[in-house]
Order: sequence, then structure tokens, then C-alpha cells
Amino acid sequence: MAGRTTIPNGELPSLNLLGRDLLAVPGWRISVSLTTPFLLTVAFFVLAAQKNWIGSIACTMLLTFLTYGSISHDLVHKNLRLPRALNEMLLCTIELVSFRSGHAYRVVHLNHHASFRFDKGHPEEIFSFVQRVAEVDLVSEMRRRYIQSGL
Repeated sequence: MAGRTTIPNGELPSLNLLGRDLLAVPGWRISVSLTTPFLLTVAFFVLAAQKNWIGSIACTMLLTFLTYGSISHDLVHKNLRLPRALNEMLLCTIELVSFRSGHAYRVVHLNHHASFRFDKGHPEEIFSFVQRVAEVDLVSEMRRRYIQSGL
């Protein structure tokens, strides 16, 4: 199969193999990510004041999904390369509007990474999943789509 990258012994692909360009997050993308939770919070109250309960619930669902799975995760790992004080303030504020604790999330999430590392013997089913991902070359496909999207 042309263009297929093989990863020996089920190892994770290196950053060089994936492409270091994935580390560069455009400023507009960071701005959108960091303002979205606040816009959704305002939209929630506006829609609730208009008794648009379906819209309010949709805002809550989007807020939960976007912050917990993506935005707060990036802040926990400091992936956005923001000044430390700003990163901490945003993590705290974004999690507070979702009625969660950003600092508790950080402690639990970083403990998760410390406990479940590949070199410490990840559970077999998860390791076999990573091997299957490598076998079907999903990483290369995701990189190709990322490049085509122009993000």
C-alpha cells in the first residue's frame, strides 16, 4: 500500500512522523476556543430569559462537551502556550461557569496520565486498540485531513 507508514512493535508514532506542524495552533483558533464558553454562557441566559428551554439546554450541552473534552483539557496540559497566570485564570473561570473545579480536574487528569502510561503496562485492550490504529494508518489519515482542511 503506497504511502503507508508502519510503526514497529505497536509503538506510538513519533512527533516527527506525525508532523511538527501539528504543534502550531493559529491565534484565531485559540481565540475562538477561549471565547466560546463565555458566549455559550451568555447565550444560555439570553435564551432562558426568553423561555427558550431547548436552546438553553443545547447551550449547556455544548458548553459541557466543548469545555470538558477540549478547551479545559488544553488548559490543563498548557497546550495553548498562554502565560501561566492567564492559563490558570481561564481554567478556573471556564470550569466555574460549568459548575466544575478546574484545579480538581487538573489533579485527577494528570494523575490519570501518571497511572496509565504505555511503558508501565497499559491494559491489554487499550494497547491492542493502539496497535489496530497503527495498522490501519489512522494517524496518517487524520494528518492528511488536517492538512487539507487548512486549519
